[in-house]
Amino acid sequence: MTDTNEKQWTVWYSIKDWFSNLFVSEAEAVLDTFENNPPPDVGFQPYTGDDAEAGEG
Repeated sequence: MTDTNEKQWTVWYSIKDWFSNLFVSEAEAVLDTFENNPPPDVGFQPYTGDDAEAGEG
């Protein structure tokens, strides 16, 4: 009986740890202000008038 109980607790802690890590990483992704990894500076990109439907019609 002890072996089964030990396995159940091991599974419980593994699942708890997995969900904890998941929610922490998702919260960091949502709340991150790009302090450690800023987005690239793409600079000014003027509109050229081209669109994806060129050539139709």
